[in-house]
Amino acid sequence: MKARSAHPAVVITLVLAARLLQACGGQGAAVEGELLVTKLDDTFDGACLPRDCSLREAIAAANDAPGADVIRLPAGRYTLRLAGAGEDGSAGGDLDLTDDTTILGAGAEGEGTFIVVQAGFGDRLLHVVGGSAVLQGVYLGGGAADNGGAVRVERGASLTLRQVRLDASRASSAGGLVSNEGTLIVEGSRLTNGCAAGPGGALHNLGTATLRESVLEDNESTGPGGAIANEGRLTIEATSIARAFAGSGVLCGVESVADGGGIHNTADLVVRQGEIVRSEASGRGGAVFTSGTVAIEGTMIRSVAGDSGGGVAVAPGGRATLTGVDIESSARHGDGGGLLVASGASATVVDSLIAGVALRSGGGMANLGDLTVRGSTVTLSRAANGAGVHSNGTLSMETTTVRQNSAFERGGGAQVLGTTTINASTFAGNTADFGGGLFLQGNATVTNCTVSGNNGTTSGGGVVVWGSGNLTITHCTITHNASPSGSALLADTYATISNSIFGANTLGPNCEIRRAPVAIGNLDQDGSCGFAAADNLVGTAAMLGPLGDNGGPTQTHLLLADSPARNTAVTAVCLPADQRGIVRPQEGLCDIGAVEMEAGS
Repeated sequence: MKARSAHPAVVITLVLAARLLQACGGQGAAVEGELLVTKLDDTFDGACLPRDCSLREAIAAANDAPGADVIRLPAGRYTLRLAGAGEDGSAGGDLDLTDDTTILGAGAEGEGTFIVVQAGFGDRLLHVVGGSAVLQGVYLGGGAADNGGAVRVERGASLTLRQVRLDASRASSAGGLVSNEGTLIVEGSRLTNGCAAGPGGALHNLGTATLRESVLEDNESTGPGGAIANEGRLTIEATSIARAFAGSGVLCGVESVADGGGIHNTADLVVRQGEIVRSEASGRGGAVFTSGTVAIEGTMIRSVAGDSGGGVAVAPGGRATLTGVDIESSARHGDGGGLLVASGASATVVDSLIAGVALRSGGGMANLGDLTVRGSTVTLSRAANGAGVHSNGTLSMETTTVRQNSAFERGGGAQVLGTTTINASTFAGNTADFGGGLFLQGNATVTNCTVSGNNGTTSGGGVVVWGSGNLTITHCTITHNASPSGSALLADTYATISNSIFGANTLGPNCEIRRAPVAIGNLDQDGSCGFAAADNLVGTAAMLGPLGDNGGPTQTHLLLADSPARNTAVTAVCLPADQRGIVRPQEGLCDIGAVEMEAGS
């Protein structure tokens, strides 16, 4: 892609908040103990005098004076002219802070204080070498350096940015806008139009950093982390990350394969109550890529990955916890449109909504490691296999809804090839050629589940059990599914099926059984399932209500008052509660299926 042409002069704006401007009286005298910048020129004669003090001279005076200092910068147009890249003094180059200093402006937007960097200046804008610095109400833009195009914070130093805008800066190595090895706090600020030839289009963090109520927009990196690359401890709260690109983009003008469109994390990351939207990685992790530890809470994700993990990609050794997360993302050429969990990685998803598209497997989620899903919904996802969920690792799912997903081949709701436990969950309205609701191949235990309204265009409308492994289905309701062959169940491996309902499925017979299961206490409406034991109900209608909200976290089918499934389950394999959490039994004996009807209902 074509790079943007460089401006002849790069602009930084430092703007005072209205109340501070009034307090200073414009160009009036500084309060005792404070330094007031009185001229626009970038000069350095070693003195900051009451009527002759540049910004550079004020910073030099603050560095030399004992104790903390405050610098007030009135409105105007300033030009940094004194070159001196690579030094840590005050005479030229970037503005070096070595002591505790607060620089107060009057806001980072609209009219305010502008700093124009003379063409060929060739340095960043602010370098916090030591001490504790605060920058408030300031616009900084147009810097260029190896690390931290606008700002760099050294180890042992700290910087707080409040109501600051960092803009249009570049790093030839890392941190297009900020490189932090110390302590960084960003509050109510905007970080925009940063470009890094390495990691972190906006921020490269190797220290401890906190971002609150801020916006990161239009940042890019040739390396990992279009907006942020984290190798330290990073907490992000109530912050928007938008239009971040890792691996390609118009700002950097170089295309590469890179992970983590929004954030690339190799250490410790927490994201709370924010959004990562319209972000893209040419590699994995359109929003977030992690090989470290990440916790994401209450955050909306809208992103694209060129490879896998359209929303979040958890790499080997990584651990992720997603709580209250809303993901709608895609993986153009790989797996895991919403979430990818690699082999050797683990993830827990709680109370979240996930929708995605993947070219290969796992439109919603693809798991090759260890995945736990609770209280969540996977919906409107598409993939060749396992449109909602694809797992070839260890999967534990409970109180979760998988609905309205579509696979071109196997497993509209889920394709499970590894070790799986599914409890108190509903698979509804999913479609695939083979196994509309569930395609199970491996060791799987499915309890208190509803499989309803799924479609297998070739075979296995509800559930397909295939290949090697052992399957146990207990207290499930498999109904209103459709397929020409095995509308409820296609079984090609050993299975133990207990206290479950197979009824009101359409197009073909309930079951296509290639290996006879162990069957105890089931209801087989059309007698096609081969349940020969005397304690199965065969050739009897289940008499179910419609799928609906009947209490509990997932939708279920109630038993009608005269349903033969009531009080006819086999006690020896009766579970202690139903799909909704209602205690079993309610009327002396347990009910067949996922729902236990309460006494008098």
